[in-house]
Amino acid sequence: MKRFSILIAILTVMVFSFGSLAVQNGYDLFQKALAKERAEGNLEEAIALYQKVIEESKDESLAAKAQLRIGICYEKLGKQEAKKAYQKVIDNYPRQIETVKLAQKKLSILIQAQSVSEKGGKELAIRKVWSGAAIWMGGPTPDGRFLIFTSLKESAGGLAVQDLITGKSHILTKNPNFGSGSSFGSQYASNPVVSPEGKRVVYSCYNFKDEFLGLKIIGLDGSQERTLFIDDKTSSIIPTDWSADGRFILACLRRNGDPVARIVTISADNGSLKVIKTLGKEIGVPRGLSFSPDCRYIAYDNSQDEKSDNNDIYLLSADGNFLTPLIEHPANDLFLGWVPDGANVLFASDRTGSWGLWTIGIEKGKPKGIPQIIKRDMGPLIGLGFSKQGSFFFAQGSGSRDVYTANIDLADAKLLDLPTIAINQRLGSNFSPAWSPDGQSLAYISPLMPQVKNVIHIRSIKTGEEHVLSPPLDWIRGGGLQWFPDGKHLTVCGGDSDKVIGHFQIDVQSGNTKLICPGEKGVQFYHASVSPESNEFYYIKNYWSEKLSLVIRRDIMSGEEEEICRKEGGKIRFIGISVSPNGKWIALGISLGASPPAPSSLAIIPAEGGELVELARFENPFWLSGTAWVPDSRSLLFTKMTRVPNPSLRKQELYLISVGGGEPESLGTIGTGVGSLSVHPDGKQIIFERNEYKIDVWTMENFLPDEKKERKGGQR
Repeated sequence: MKRFSILIAILTVMVFSFGSLAVQNGYDLFQKALAKERAEGNLEEAIALYQKVIEESKDESLAAKAQLRIGICYEKLGKQEAKKAYQKVIDNYPRQIETVKLAQKKLSILIQAQSVSEKGGKELAIRKVWSGAAIWMGGPTPDGRFLIFTSLKESAGGLAVQDLITGKSHILTKNPNFGSGSSFGSQYASNPVVSPEGKRVVYSCYNFKDEFLGLKIIGLDGSQERTLFIDDKTSSIIPTDWSADGRFILACLRRNGDPVARIVTISADNGSLKVIKTLGKEIGVPRGLSFSPDCRYIAYDNSQDEKSDNNDIYLLSADGNFLTPLIEHPANDLFLGWVPDGANVLFASDRTGSWGLWTIGIEKGKPKGIPQIIKRDMGPLIGLGFSKQGSFFFAQGSGSRDVYTANIDLADAKLLDLPTIAINQRLGSNFSPAWSPDGQSLAYISPLMPQVKNVIHIRSIKTGEEHVLSPPLDWIRGGGLQWFPDGKHLTVCGGDSDKVIGHFQIDVQSGNTKLICPGEKGVQFYHASVSPESNEFYYIKNYWSEKLSLVIRRDIMSGEEEEICRKEGGKIRFIGISVSPNGKWIALGISLGASPPAPSSLAIIPAEGGELVELARFENPFWLSGTAWVPDSRSLLFTKMTRVPNPSLRKQELYLISVGGGEPESLGTIGTGVGSLSVHPDGKQIIFERNEYKIDVWTMENFLPDEKKERKGGQR
């Protein structure tokens, strides 16, 4: 009997052991599939591995997630199987509430992209016409053949033209110095708008080198580029539309130190400016600003009041003398465009609980009837405009930024496992991770919706609980989040409502924010690092016009500064900085040339100043892309990137190198689009962000409501 009991106990242990092993194997298999999907881009193999997880895993939560990832992979491949995969999540795993919600959301977006009927001509139809790497999308040409956008590929930050018939694209504006260390070179083009005859494009242009901010015009064939408008008192100018005769450009303008926005027109001939409407200080920046087809009115959306994040839609006479609400509703309503006949306005609204597409009639400058719903469950979208044939073009972004961790062995210089996602909330929108000095908390940035303002999350490693800091800053730059050694403060690079830019200190408990290092106009200043002493701040100043690069030490309390290192002539430029944990060394990323394909290097310099010591050099096509000190200050981790313009395609390999010199040791590939690399204080784990981004462009046809239906009534 005793032997029988022992045998039963042994068998029980074996069953539980094999069960635990199966769970672990299922988890490991899921991570391998995730790596195939995200790091390698091998979607077919990823699908096969996810399917194996479903078949072999007894963990329902893991199986549901694997089924969801299968849908995402099929969607990336542009295959119809994506809908079936998402439906399987809903049907097979009803208890996995969060995963089911994600599947439902994905499925609804796919469904809205189909024609509601296969009967043809007269039924509403939506189809995808382009998908690619873009930063800003402009509208279509009037014939609907070409799209204008700010490219993320070759000459990133420059304008490109996509031919929707041939599928070919070409660069419209070059970006000087792209690839020499700056993400966008020395010039950045945005907000392109095509003229009504389809032969010209107006766009905002910012040149970092010459401190140029203004508007330029260029022919669609790349000819006759010229500066149209420039004003050194302007902080932003965004073109939004052309008059029907092509003589004037509608724009939103803001001046330095003035929060008030102005609706203006600018002569396309000589650049002369006329203010149409000056908005009140309490009102935000108008969006969707557009002329009616007869140019008698201007429609736009803006905040309902200074305390609301929701928008209403307004109608302004072209002379600025008459303003009336077009859409007033407690929900968030966003203007998308005038229908070409001028009798209707298209807008997006979340009044039914999700984003839908709506229209309202216009007659003699007033709303006619009540809003009519066109399509439910559209998801967030950006209106790009209409073709002359009446097709409406819109864009939806599918980018993602997530925080990953991986275990490492510094002694043997190897990764112990594949990177895994560290933050499972708000997937696709988390970035800039930073561990607290004691390793007990994690800070990271995520946008606060719907106003899309970046906020800081502080997460307890032990409990997973979080609290959110929303500093009084208009913007916070990703990649600059750091802890002070006291563990009570953070530092970020950003700008406040008074247009003051610089590095700010934020109290972790109260969120109180103060400026500790102001920026300068025309100076690249966002690379910075806090010393272990907490009172010293090291940062880089790159002067474009003087071709000068400096490393500065700043006393936070007194504001006194001391120059630590200087490089002149424009051939060497500092592109990253990090103070060692013991405070004795500064690691510097360096661009070794003024134009691409320039090599880069990793160097160190004593914190008190002295000669640069180069640890590693990277020749084209490789590029230094990120550094992090290990806790003992004897070595550095860095990633070496294959130089390609699209961040989401940049594969990065992790290396370890001693500050005493020697060859770097590879730990393995950790993914693509990697940033914000750092090491846990225990030296056993790394954390970083990974980026993937693209924009999908769709067209919608045959969507205006039937007049008979309109007379029967709509929805409010």
